[in-house]
Amino acid sequence: MKKVFLLTVSFFLSHGAVLSQTYYIDYANGSDSSDGLSASTAWMHCPGDANAILNAKNASIGAGGIFLFKGGVHYRGTIVMKFSGGTGAPVTYKGDGWGVEKAVIDGADILPAQWQACQSAEDAGGNPNWHSIFFTAYTGAISPFNQLFENGERAFIAQTPNMSDPFWDDRKDEYFTVLNGNITRTSLRDDIFLIQASSDYWNGAYIQM
Repeated sequence: MKKVFLLTVSFFLSHGAVLSQTYYIDYANGSDSSDGLSASTAWMHCPGDANAILNAKNASIGAGGIFLFKGGVHYRGTIVMKFSGGTGAPVTYKGDGWGVEKAVIDGADILPAQWQACQSAEDAGGNPNWHSIFFTAYTGAISPFNQLFENGERAFIAQTPNMSDPFWDDRKDEYFTVLNGNITRTSLRDDIFLIQASSDYWNGAYIQM
């Protein structure tokens, strides 16, 4: 009599092991109507972004999930991390591994404006360097705390005196000196530098002291 043996092979999945799923994000060419499961069907927005719609907005990501952002692409927006990982299985936001370059999460807004060259000193508020000054119209709020970038490089706000390194604009040893008697908690008097004939010369400027 031939004996037949039934061999049962059991696989045990430990509590900490989770089969992870990778989701592809391509802000330049992706579509939120895709499934996000491959480079060719990438989402434009990452789930958790307030601007995400359709499948990208409604996706439910489990522990071990990976969001892979396309390298060399600037992702413009803010992502709220609303998904939870598990023991040994975090939710990962990964900016390398898809393409040669790294991805960039960029919260900056594009300034949809055309810059125009000043045609005279009058266009530049009387500035004698008007040949090198460009201007544009903007309706939002602007302060020294706004950062402006051109071609990936930061454009620093004009300052007097010029700092040796404009990034460190709070180097007090490079500031103008004011006599103690000319400064209070609420006022500043200067008879050396703030002496321009035009009463509106410093309109729009800020003073750090």
